[in-house]
Amino acid sequence: MSVAEKSFVVDGINNNLRIDGRQNLSSTSAALETGIIQQSYGSCRVQKRHGSSVLVGIKAQVSDQSQKSEEEDEFLGSVLVHVECSPSAFLHMDPKQVDQKMTEISQMLTRILNTAQGGLDLSSLVIIPNQISWQLTIEVLIIEYLGNVLDCCMMAVRGALMDCRIPRVIVQETDGSFDFDLDEDHLVPLKGVEHVPLSVTVNLIGSQHVVDCTVLEEQCSSAQLCVFVNDREQVCAMQKLGMGKMNPSALIEMTQIGKQVGTEWIKDMNDFLSREHPKHGFF
Repeated sequence: MSVAEKSFVVDGINNNLRIDGRQNLSSTSAALETGIIQQSYGSCRVQKRHGSSVLVGIKAQVSDQSQKSEEEDEFLGSVLVHVECSPSAFLHMDPKQVDQKMTEISQMLTRILNTAQGGLDLSSLVIIPNQISWQLTIEVLIIEYLGNVLDCCMMAVRGALMDCRIPRVIVQETDGSFDFDLDEDHLVPLKGVEHVPLSVTVNLIGSQHVVDCTVLEEQCSSAQLCVFVNDREQVCAMQKLGMGKMNPSALIEMTQIGKQVGTEWIKDMNDFLSREHPKHGFF
C-alpha cells in the first residue's frame, strides 16, 4: 500500500467518510444461509456485501475427554473450532502470516465458546457425568477474504450453532453402570445458543474508530480491539489484536463502540433467524 493510498483512506476516515461511501460506524449487509451442508449437524454461510465469505459446518461426536468447569468441580461438554482458508483467499499475505492468523482465530473462538461467556450450556452436552459427553467440532472455511474476517467467522459460527441439531440421548442405568443409545430419528437443538455472542472488531485509524473494515482500511489500522457482545447487551469478552499501542481512554471508547454495534448486529441476526423461513436472506 502506497503512502498516497494510505493518506487518502485516513483523511477520508478523519472526516467520517470511507472510500465505499459508508460512515465510520456503518457496516455492510450480510447474506446468511443455514442448513446448506447435509452431512453436518448444523451449517451456515455468511457473505458480506462486497466483503468476506465464510462457510461453517458442525460435527458432533461422543467423547470421553470432558473438560472441567472453571467455577465448579464438574465435567462439561467441549467445543473445538478449526479455521482454514481456501488457497485463493489470502493471496496478498505471506503463507506464514496466513497460518498464524488462522491459528489465532481458531484459538480465540475455541476459548470463548468453552467458557460461560460463550453462551452455550456445556453441561447439557454431558451424557454420563464425569465420563462421556458430546464434543462439537466446528469447521470454519474462509472462502474469500475482503476484510473483517474474524467478525464474519463468529457470525457464521453463531448461525451454524443455532441451526445445529444433535441426536437425542437415551441413558439407562443397570446395577450402578450406565449405558446410552443415540436416537438418530429425533434431533434436538443445543441449549443456550441464543446467548452465543457476536464479535465486533473496532479499528483505530488515524484518530477515529472504525468497524467492519475493508482490507485497505485494515492496513491503515494502528490498533484493533475485538469486543464480544451477547443478546443481553453485555460485553462478555475482549481481545486486543496486533502489535499497536492503545491508551486506556481509547480502550474504553472502543469497548463502548463495540457494545453498541454488537447489540445492533445481534438483534438484526436474531430477528432474521426467528422468521418462519430463515434458510437464506439478508440482514
